[in-house]
Amino acid sequence: MLLNLVSNANPQFAVSEFIDKETKTWNVELVNAYFTQQNASNIFNIRIPLSGCDRIIWPHTKNGLFTIKSAYKNISGQNIHMNNSQSSNPVYKSLWRLPILPKVHLFVWKCHENILPAKTVLARFSNGHDTSYNIFKSGTSESPEHIILHCDFSKSVWALTPYADVIEQDSTSNINLQEWVTKWLTHDALKKNAGVVFSVAWSIWKDRCSNTFRGKNLNHHSTARISLKLVNDTELYLNGFDTHALVRTEFTVDKTIDHVTCSFPFNCHIIFSDAAYDKDNNLSGIGLVLTDLAGSFLGCKLKDGNVRNAEEAESMALFEAVKWAKAKGLDKVCFVSDAKIVIEYFNSSNNQLNWYNKTVIDDCKTIIPCLV
Repeated sequence: MLLNLVSNANPQFAVSEFIDKETKTWNVELVNAYFTQQNASNIFNIRIPLSGCDRIIWPHTKNGLFTIKSAYKNISGQNIHMNNSQSSNPVYKSLWRLPILPKVHLFVWKCHENILPAKTVLARFSNGHDTSYNIFKSGTSESPEHIILHCDFSKSVWALTPYADVIEQDSTSNINLQEWVTKWLTHDALKKNAGVVFSVAWSIWKDRCSNTFRGKNLNHHSTARISLKLVNDTELYLNGFDTHALVRTEFTVDKTIDHVTCSFPFNCHIIFSDAAYDKDNNLSGIGLVLTDLAGSFLGCKLKDGNVRNAEEAESMALFEAVKWAKAKGLDKVCFVSDAKIVIEYFNSSNNQLNWYNKTVIDDCKTIIPCLV
C-alpha cells in the first residue's frame, strides 16, 4: 500500500502513462518525478504483466471472481484467518509449531480467540440462551474458563497430572483463556510443557461435550489417564510420521528426476527452479540451476523478493527461469520444478492457481514462443 503523498501530483495522469509501452516496464524518470522516493520504490516493485488486459478483481476468492458466499464471509469476519496479521504474532507462531494433533491446535486457537462454544459464548449470538452449568448443578455460568479451569471435574483431572500446582494457581485466579493460552505459549518456564497441558485441556473439553450431547458419565480418573495416553501416542505418532515422510520424500524425488530427465529431447538444456518462502515476513528466495542433458553444470542464478505466499514464490521462480532462458538465447529448454499446481497450470491441465499467480504463468507462456 502506498502511504506517502506524491511529491508533484497530477490527477490528469493515468497509470498507463507511467508505463513504457514498448518495454512493458515502469517509466523510471516519470515515476521519480511525480512520487516520493518511498512510493516510487513501492511502485517499481509492482510487476507489470506482459500479457492479458485490465479486469476487475474480487480479492476475497482464489480465482478473483465475486461470489455471494465470499462476500458474506468477508462481511461477517470469517475471512480474518486469511490475512497475515496473525502470522507476525509470536503467540500464533508458537501455537502452530507445537507438536500436537491438529484437533488440539484448533481447540487451543478457539480458546485464544474466545470462540470455544461454551454457553456464555453462544449467548452472545442468541438472546435468552441458557448459560447455566448443568453438569454438577452448581448454579454457575458455563464459561470456557469454568469448564477448563474452575469446575470440580476439571480440577480433579488437573490434580492427577504433573502440572497440578501450576494449574491450581490459574484456577484460583481471574485469568481468562486467552491470557491462559498466551501464558503457556510465551513463558520460558512453561512453554516446553504447553503441548501436554493443551492436550489435557482438550480431553476435558471432549468429555464435557460427550456428557452434554451423549449423556456420558464423567470420570476424572479416566479423563486424566486417557489425556496422558493421548500425549504419549501423539509424540510417537508425530515422530514416526516424520521419519517415514523423510525417507519417502528422498526416494520419490530421486526417482522423479531420473524419470523426467530421461524423457527429455536430445541436446536440450535443463533449468531447475525452486523457491523458499518465509511466511513470517513474506520474503522469498529463488534459485535457478542450468545444466545440459548429461547433468553438467552450466550456471546458476539467485534472486530475492517479496511475495504473498509460497505459491507465488514458486510461480515467480518459473517466471525467472523462463526469462533467464530467453536472455541467454537458449533453445530446446526444459524447465523442472517441484510445484505441482504451478506446472499443471503451465501445461494447461489445472486451474487451481490464485488469480494473481495466473498472470505470472501466462507471461511465461507469452515468452516461451521466443525460445522455440
